[in-house]
Amino acid sequence: MDLASIKVQVDDMALQLADWSKPIDQAWKASFARVNRNGYTAKDLERDMKQVREEQLAKNNIYEEINAFYDQLMPQYLSADDAEPEEIRSLFRKKRGLQNTLLGFAYRAADGINSPSDTPLLRLGLAAISVEDFSVDYRDTLLGLAELCVRAERAGIDPRPVYDEIAEMSSVRLDWRLDETD
Repeated sequence: MDLASIKVQVDDMALQLADWSKPIDQAWKASFARVNRNGYTAKDLERDMKQVREEQLAKNNIYEEINAFYDQLMPQYLSADDAEPEEIRSLFRKKRGLQNTLLGFAYRAADGINSPSDTPLLRLGLAAISVEDFSVDYRDTLLGLAELCVRAERAGIDPRPVYDEIAEMSSVRLDWRLDETD
C-alpha cells in the first residue's frame, strides 16, 4: 500500500466508525443524564450501554474490518524507512475513534502472545501503539505498553530489544530506565 491509499482507507474507516458509533453516542448522551435520577444507577447505565454496543456489533462488527486493515498496515509500518512512520502516524491524528482502535489492536496482539514464537505479535502490538502516538490518554498508552511487556515476559520473550527497535521509529522514545542494581 502506498501512502495515498493508506490515507484513503484511514479516512474511510474513520467515517465508517463515526457512523457506526452514532447510536452508541446518542444512547450515552440520553442515558448519562438519567444517572442518579428516579432510581437509574450507574449499573443501569453500564447495562444499557453494553446492550446498545452489542446490538451495533451484531449488525456490523466494524472492528473485524479495522483489525484486518491493521493486520496489513502494521507490518508495512514496521518495515518503513525514514519519514514514512511519521507520515502514517499523522494520518491518524485527530481521528479519536481510530486512535482508540489502535490500542484495542495492541491488546488483541497481547492476548496472542503465549510463547517465544509470538515475538511478531509483540512487534505488531508495539507498532500499533507507536502509530497511536500517545494521542488518546497517555495513561491508556502506558497500560497498553505494560500489558505487552508482561505478556512477552510471561511467554519467555525478552521485550527490551523489541521495545528499543520500535522506539527508534516512534515519535516518543521510551527508554528502559532500570537501576543497575536491579
